[in-house]
Amino acid sequence: MKRQIAEGKFDPKTQITVSEQNMIDCSGDFGTIGCDGGMPQQAFKYVAANKGINGVDAYPYLGKKDKCNYNPAKRVDVEVKEGKRLKSGLDNDLATAIYNYGPVAIAVHVTKDMAAYNEQNMIDCSGDFGTIGCDGGMPQQAFKYVAANKGINGVDAYPYLGKKDKCNYNPAKRVDVEVKEGKRLKSGLDNDLATAIYNYGPVAIAVHVTKDMAAYKSGIFDDAKCSPKKVNHAVVAVGYHPEYFIVRNSWGAKWGEDGYIRISRSRVNNCGVSQQGYYPVLPNAVETQAMRDRLRDV
Repeated sequence: MKRQIAEGKFDPKTQITVSEQNMIDCSGDFGTIGCDGGMPQQAFKYVAANKGINGVDAYPYLGKKDKCNYNPAKRVDVEVKEGKRLKSGLDNDLATAIYNYGPVAIAVHVTKDMAAYNEQNMIDCSGDFGTIGCDGGMPQQAFKYVAANKGINGVDAYPYLGKKDKCNYNPAKRVDVEVKEGKRLKSGLDNDLATAIYNYGPVAIAVHVTKDMAAYKSGIFDDAKCSPKKVNHAVVAVGYHPEYFIVRNSWGAKWGEDGYIRISRSRVNNCGVSQQGYYPVLPNAVETQAMRDRLRDV
């Protein structure tokens, strides 16, 4: 049975795993309730007030609530202005998240370089292409900026601020990313998503995150409560198999299968995987007439 994975590898040393235990033990004053959870925006408030959080090496996971053992000397600095929640079911709000996560994550695939993962450059500089800074825009607009610019600055050259600023793009420090155009998949067709992954590589998509998906650890995920009409989280589809899609999440390597999930294809458009997909076409890509018939320009 054919399995296709269309994603380059990148250096995991550029990522830091923060401590869940720190959050469980220490964020109660902000409305969380330890292992019983709380709303994400309450956790964001704790991180914002604390100006960071311990890494997992400094504050290991216990699987139960303990007294707060936060060590400020080993803090991982994280500047958070606030936490925001997407309005349920609104395409433009979800597209905002896909716009911020999808195109820059795909740039990592295209260049095989984690330096390409830079949202701030996109936020500040792509306004002439129809984006609206931290309030997002459609992914195809972001792809058009990358195509016209022939790349994007790396995060070292253009650090993240978490707010819109004037465009400080430095062409001398550009990470070259050649993109011909951006395309959008027709809604709800699993075979089209698989074909796009095969022909073009990773595809920026959205899925419905249920409680079970949030707790996913391994295996082929199939949840009857997962609805294509309730997509609420931006991810990247990187591979396919007749029985599942391989999806990369943005929650770090401790979640799922090293940061990935296999979503069952037992139902068409399961969890909304093919509800809305965006991907870049590279200059050397060759489209068949069948692909042109099944895809539409955006």
